[in-house]
Amino acid sequence: MLNVHLVPHSHDDVGWLKTVDQYYYGVRNWDQHAGVQYILDSVVAQLAADPPGASSTPRWRSWRAGGGSRTGPPGACSGSWCRRMGYDGLFLGRVDHQDKWVRLQRRELELLWRGSSSLEPPQADIFTGEVTALSPGILPNVYDPPAGLCWDQLCADAPLVDGDGPERNVDAVVDSFLGAAATQAQQYRTNHILMTMGSDFHYENAHLWFKNLDKLIAHTNAPANGSRVHALYSTPSCYLRELHRANLTWPLKTDDFFPYSDGPHQFWTGYFSSRPALKGYERLSSGFLQHHDAVAGTERQHVANDYARQLAKGWDTCQVLVANALSLLGGTKDPLEFCNALNVSVCPLSEASPQHLRVLFDPVTGHLSEIHNLAEGLSLPVFQSFYWSVQRQHRGRALPQASGAYIFRPNASDPIPVAKAAATRLLKTPLVQELQQNFSAWCSQVLRLRPGQPYLELEWSVGPIPVSDGLGKEVISRFRTPLATAGRFHTDSNGRQVLERRRDYRPTWNLSQSEPVAGNYYPVNTRIFIEDGKVQLTVLTDRSQGGSSVLDGSLELMVHRRLLRDDGRGLGEALDEPGADGRGLAVRGRHLLLLGASAAAEAAWQRPKGAGDGEPPHLVLAAGPGPHLRQVSGAGMAGSPAPDPFLGLHRHLVREMALGGDVPLESVSRLLWNTDTGTPKPRRAPRPDPRRVRLEPMEIRTFLASVRYRGPGEGGS
Repeated sequence: MLNVHLVPHSHDDVGWLKTVDQYYYGVRNWDQHAGVQYILDSVVAQLAADPPGASSTPRWRSWRAGGGSRTGPPGACSGSWCRRMGYDGLFLGRVDHQDKWVRLQRRELELLWRGSSSLEPPQADIFTGEVTALSPGILPNVYDPPAGLCWDQLCADAPLVDGDGPERNVDAVVDSFLGAAATQAQQYRTNHILMTMGSDFHYENAHLWFKNLDKLIAHTNAPANGSRVHALYSTPSCYLRELHRANLTWPLKTDDFFPYSDGPHQFWTGYFSSRPALKGYERLSSGFLQHHDAVAGTERQHVANDYARQLAKGWDTCQVLVANALSLLGGTKDPLEFCNALNVSVCPLSEASPQHLRVLFDPVTGHLSEIHNLAEGLSLPVFQSFYWSVQRQHRGRALPQASGAYIFRPNASDPIPVAKAAATRLLKTPLVQELQQNFSAWCSQVLRLRPGQPYLELEWSVGPIPVSDGLGKEVISRFRTPLATAGRFHTDSNGRQVLERRRDYRPTWNLSQSEPVAGNYYPVNTRIFIEDGKVQLTVLTDRSQGGSSVLDGSLELMVHRRLLRDDGRGLGEALDEPGADGRGLAVRGRHLLLLGASAAAEAAWQRPKGAGDGEPPHLVLAAGPGPHLRQVSGAGMAGSPAPDPFLGLHRHLVREMALGGDVPLESVSRLLWNTDTGTPKPRRAPRPDPRRVRLEPMEIRTFLASVRYRGPGEGGS
């Protein structure tokens, strides 16, 4: 018997073509028909009409609005983060078309993904399923229903008609469903398969979906039908439990899914760098833009403007609070100044300390030429400059794919230098030495070295990118060295784990490379580095960017893009950010360049600086009677005690939670999966001791505590 798990869902992708409010209220439906408030109302009404136990098709327990699988509220996450939040499964809709084809042949569309090599299994393990098209084509069918079985008001498929009149189609619809189920079953390993029944902003009239699904289930399961297929309303959690009961050995994946391509010449590596100004603002604002199109920069321009507006509004409110607190602590009523224009201006310098680096420049070209690490006795020739590539145009039918908000596709492998030489000006003071480089009217840089600073600061300014020649452009900062890197480089994963990358290589299949530049770009959240076993050169970023090493001994990061063509991935407009004056957007950012010995550089200072873990933990208390959330993270090479996160507070109750803080850790019971390397043993949560918290490398622990401040003269506990 083949069991088909039907999972109703609505992918409410708010903040893409319309703003969050426009999606919620159903405004600007000429851009995209979507009103999330109506979806919520309609679905709730349908679920209420079919309460638990009221029928044999309990749709009330099948509704999903996210991609993770866990007992509790629906949600979405990624990689090892899902596992540590208590999730057992993660379902992907987009994987590289070559990866998908290989997995289809091997029946390895379901696997165990081990997202961290530092955490002891099963801490970072999560079962991963790929929701694929029913054929191994390159069209991203992702989370849509099978062809002919879409019963939303946004779909054109005929409803299921089971009357006796001339419109009766129930037999044909059931046959189509059975055929789709049989085809899908050949690609998976158990007698359970999952079908996603919904798509973008579906279920605004939920009755259409549920009415037809009820009929489909009833007719498929009818004894008179004679099929060996059982259809049921289900959830990802129910589906995962059935796979777990099968007790199979599953393939293990320890790398990630980047870069993603949905076809030859179609690498989704452009969004790593799209909208760099907004990416920088988001990082500065502590990562409050959580929608994937907001962080990726793949939203429309008026939506990006709305994100910036909301962040600025939050900054204004927070600055009033901070100013009042600082005035109270400092005993002053003098006004405080906040530097809000860091993208277009520079705030005063304020620090100084002993000497660590010496930096040399070419007196003829004005380019960086060599770096000396005086503390470690290391030196390395390093050349850095800016280059631009032209956006490939839609010309002819042979190679129609252009760069856009999602796609990166330069027209040539060798970029064009912005300038062969830079006009320079040197400034020296007791607090700072800096070389100001001017490459063109729209590209400049300040290289800054403060005494005692273990890194060279490169503050770049790019834009407005000129497009009067009708050509979209993508600008990179490239570093060249004589290091023998053999096509290898490293990037971070979510600012924490570091992954090795190899040019023109994928760990799980034999790559047929169609784009030698774009096909080797990876997301860089905090750092990218190259090394030869002795010396390591690292670049730290102040925002998420795309980066690569397309030549041995080189590193590059894309700092800005301005494009005049759409890439055909649904956005419907070019990534041409006009800026306030309509001339184009100017962006200011910062890279930190570090040189050190390969073995110790990452743990000693590059990871703490890149991940922001160098500072002691800060306690943040929410308003209200409590309890309150506190999160601490370990970045050392070995397990070590963390500073007391509750110092100065009287603890009434401390309880350890899952990563998200919403589920007690002792109540999380995770599924353990068999792989060729064995089955991990269950890991019991240690009883929290508020006086001593031990963190392993890459580990994050979350606690829920009821606390109160110790008053004057009060004893501690």
